[in-house]
Amino acid sequence: MTLSQLAPKLKAKGVDVAALSEKLLPALSAADRWAVQSMLTATVPIKYLVSADTRLLVEPTTGAIVSLADVNQMLTAVPDLTAFTKLATLLAKPEYAGNAVVQGTLTALTRLSGDEPVKVMRLQHAQTPASVATIADYAAGKTDGIRVVKTVVPFGLMMLGVLCFLGAAGMATVRSRVRVAV
Repeated sequence: MTLSQLAPKLKAKGVDVAALSEKLLPALSAADRWAVQSMLTATVPIKYLVSADTRLLVEPTTGAIVSLADVNQMLTAVPDLTAFTKLATLLAKPEYAGNAVVQGTLTALTRLSGDEPVKVMRLQHAQTPASVATIADYAAGKTDGIRVVKTVVPFGLMMLGVLCFLGAAGMATVRSRVRVAV
């Protein structure tokens, strides 16, 4: 984005881009004039911001997302006016303290604050009750599988361990009787 494209917005905030070139530049030293001209002709970067506000419903056993109850996503854009901060620093030099044009421009620049972001795109949606029911049924099936893994498998392994212990104890008893008989 160019500074001329931002000119109406800046003028509404008290910074007249045309006046910067006409009135401010002659009041500056040659080196500072060159620096200001390069700032005025540079492109203004745009910051894109994404915000998301989402409410999910989660099945507690499986952790499966059962419903996207409300999804609200926003893409906004705001011009990055950090070049004006550099310009204000340049105009705050002691050599320009007595110059009314420079001081007036500096005052206008210090009033510049971050712009409100402009909405570029908004996406808002939620799942239908039918899709929520489908996913809930799927999650319920997985819950049964998790219960089997948490209860039946450990119980089966414990029983197998008890059987192995009893078998080993029985074998040890039989072997000790055979030794005594000899």
